[in-house]
Amino acid sequence: MEHGNFIFVVWSYIFLSAYEVDALGSLNSTGPPWDPPSPPPTISSEHWFHQKLDHFNVVDSRYWKQRYYVFDKFYKPGGPAFLTIGGEGALGVFVQEGAWMDYLQSYHAIGFAVEHRYYGDSRPTSDLRTSNLQYLTVEQALEDVANFIVVATKEHNLSDTKWVTFGGSYAGLLSAYVRYKFPHLVAGAIASSAPVALSAFAPEFLVSIGESLRSVPGCYQAVADAFSDARQHLKDDAGVQHLQSLFRLCAFDRTNKLDVENMMNGLLSPIINTAQYSNDNMGYLTDRQLSVSSMCRVMTDTSRETPPIPPGGLSRNRLQQLYKPQRSFYVVRVCQAYFGPAFNVTQLTRGVQQMLMDYGGLGIQATNVVYTHGSYDPWHKYGFSTDPNPKSPVIIIQGTSLAFHTVTVIIT
Repeated sequence: MEHGNFIFVVWSYIFLSAYEVDALGSLNSTGPPWDPPSPPPTISSEHWFHQKLDHFNVVDSRYWKQRYYVFDKFYKPGGPAFLTIGGEGALGVFVQEGAWMDYLQSYHAIGFAVEHRYYGDSRPTSDLRTSNLQYLTVEQALEDVANFIVVATKEHNLSDTKWVTFGGSYAGLLSAYVRYKFPHLVAGAIASSAPVALSAFAPEFLVSIGESLRSVPGCYQAVADAFSDARQHLKDDAGVQHLQSLFRLCAFDRTNKLDVENMMNGLLSPIINTAQYSNDNMGYLTDRQLSVSSMCRVMTDTSRETPPIPPGGLSRNRLQQLYKPQRSFYVVRVCQAYFGPAFNVTQLTRGVQQMLMDYGGLGIQATNVVYTHGSYDPWHKYGFSTDPNPKSPVIIIQGTSLAFHTVTVIIT
């Protein structure tokens, strides 16, 4: 399997709900299931692009159907082409919202949104068995984007059109990489929340979550106290039974390290998601506004009869402790359960180092890239804090989370 694929393994884990890995010991030969259907955009019909399966094998003639959407309501001839790159999930209604839609109107641009291979309905292979995942790499994904731009330029008569790519989080990384690798195809890029520095186990990620909690007086300590209470319940069977009843857990062995970390990861997820998507436009996912402040109001509410036990497995003093060493243990076990024993710490680290060598990390030599981050965004620890060059500005938005398409910039 190519080195580039290793970063997908780590990334897939970070965004995986613990509930998706409950059956670590019972995965069948076809791998995990495909993504469930997501609400599609309502202002564009879906289209299908015939994409090459392996861009690096000239004798491999296999193709597959990649889903994409076209937004041409505001387009006028001579306007630019804006391309939103899909990330590690299905394309949904979010692609018809946010600042990039304002850009389409302001610049009379034609817009495209392309779903990432292996996510949503863009399924290159019949199933997700490990042998089929050799085509799930950053390199293949970048070639997908380049190939799409070349063909779309011809089909939509855009030969004199400037292309600008958009992406957030992992897709923000791809957006910057496309500009870096294909400057002759892409004139500029918006890379929101792009963790260009990369890390196999991202210890600073939870450090940033802790900083977000500390922005509200008393919140960090309240969360830490609740997690300490959860740890206390793990000391005897009666406590475990209480946790099982409270969180509706399945069979659970408090002496099994993987069981404990699996549960703690599940409890931690809502804290992470709330901080990561604080005040984001997430209405299509939940009927309640997600924010650090609203979560902290619950956590510091002393009128409750019993203090809430929020998502998390952190100790009283250090939220980031889960990553050292328990987190790396858990990440590696999950990777090995899905993809085989070869995916150990050495291999995961080697894959990340390969990516840093190929694209430069914080030393990436790309111009005309706008990097945006929210101050609550955990990935800002791995992004630029200052302009990497005079033609690639960095914009930090205070009090916001993942900055995907939330900031208006002037495109020239």
